[in-house]
Amino acid sequence: MPSQKKLSDLMEEVQFSSLLEKSSLADRARLLSITSPHAAAWISVTPSVSQGLHLLPNEFQVAVQWWHGINPSPTSSQDGSLLICPFFPSSTLDTLGHHCVTCRCGGDVTKRHNALRNMLYTTLHRADLSAHLEDEVGRSPGAAAKATEERKHRNNDAKCEELGWCCIPMVVESYGCWDTEARQALSQLASRLAVRTNTYKSQMLNSLYGRLNLTLIRCNA
Repeated sequence: MPSQKKLSDLMEEVQFSSLLEKSSLADRARLLSITSPHAAAWISVTPSVSQGLHLLPNEFQVAVQWWHGINPSPTSSQDGSLLICPFFPSSTLDTLGHHCVTCRCGGDVTKRHNALRNMLYTTLHRADLSAHLEDEVGRSPGAAAKATEERKHRNNDAKCEELGWCCIPMVVESYGCWDTEARQALSQLASRLAVRTNTYKSQMLNSLYGRLNLTLIRCNA
């Protein structure tokens, strides 16, 4: 006889599959991303202003709406015409807010990239691992985490090999889905931090993803 949890899991799988089938391509990508491992870790982070682990009321409102596929900002004017990106006149704003979090103009993509990079840099030093910050240059968002990971390998593998380094692309989609190599690296980092701080690896891993994804969500909001 299946347990109650097993039956509930099966029902949720059927409902989720049905929801995916009825969703648009963009909504399907959002649903798959937010249900990926650790993507929702930011929700369970204990707020701390001193550590920068908090969201302002307006940031939290925007983040929750965007997370649920509800665009927090208008995409059309009073006369019904679509609003145009102020930095990229050939692009219109979409209802899911994808253009807002991926637009290469205005500097927001670079700020988000650098915020996550700096948090990883600080965490690596806490684990007593040597790390070097990359140059402050702009970053163009990838259509998917895997494609971006492959691009980073093509652009950096040879240079890292010359320096005796190992290139590990830390790629994450805007909704918090980390790519395979990044998840493996974060798992190893959590293991090292757990030993140094005498805590369970699972707790350290949840804390690590929570801090990173909260930073990501704040930059998106």
